[in-house]
Amino acid sequence: MALQRHLLSLLLVLALIGTACGSQPESLASTETSTAAGESQERVSEQAISVDANLSDDSTNSTVAETVAPDAVDETPTTAARELEEPTQDTVPVVLCFSPTDEERWVDVAIDDPDGGLNLRSGPGVSSPVLWALPQNTKVRVTNLCQTVGSTDWWKVQPIVEADIEAGWVSSNFLATEMVVDDPGFEPGLGKAVNDADNVGIDAETLDELAAKLAAAYGFDDDVVITMIGEPEVADAVGGDVTYEFTGLKDDSLNGYRLDIGFHFQKNDDATEVTGYTAVRITTQALCTRGVTDDGLCV
Repeated sequence: MALQRHLLSLLLVLALIGTACGSQPESLASTETSTAAGESQERVSEQAISVDANLSDDSTNSTVAETVAPDAVDETPTTAARELEEPTQDTVPVVLCFSPTDEERWVDVAIDDPDGGLNLRSGPGVSSPVLWALPQNTKVRVTNLCQTVGSTDWWKVQPIVEADIEAGWVSSNFLATEMVVDDPGFEPGLGKAVNDADNVGIDAETLDELAAKLAAAYGFDDDVVITMIGEPEVADAVGGDVTYEFTGLKDDSLNGYRLDIGFHFQKNDDATEVTGYTAVRITTQALCTRGVTDDGLCV
């Protein structure tokens, strides 16, 4: 009986040991299976990353290829290129225009212009150096060169003056088709004084008649305007001086003459009464409408 109980206990122990041994391999297998699955997932993940990386590289390469493809090149100019194309203060757009070739014009600026007249420049545009300042009513001849700078037409002109002035460029806005004669305060310049010995000896009963004879001798017609300047100055019993201006000449540079006339009295037999006047000295100065050169000649 005791032997049976002993065997029964032994069998029970063995059963417990078998159960324990049977469950351990199952646990180990499960662990191994999980580990293997994890490694497999890691390998799959690595492959996925690798594939994504390759796809990313391919898309990048594709983008680069599309960028440099001839049909897709961006033709928009760079900032530097646009600055070269766009006008700046130093690169004013210049285009050809048309001028009245070989025609005469007159400088139309104020007589008291602060710059001394119209600037004659070495090239078209205000950035070109100034060669000369042309006063009001300077006559110029227009050449066949014309350029538009900004909104202004610049003409190359040759000044018609006694001084040696080279051709240059002026703004056509200050050139008139006729001589300027109505500017306030404008007075003709007086040319160099010249002694006139050819007409000495002309006489008349009055000073005004004497002036009229001299005007005819100077080539004036019936339209001449004879103006006495001031009053006659009687020096002594022999005679005196008087000044007249003869105006009305049809000349764009010369409006007439100013004559200082020295006269002697003509008297009756007993020298008690003046009967006439004789020109004994005549000094002539031209009335220049556009100014006077350094030599005293009309411009």
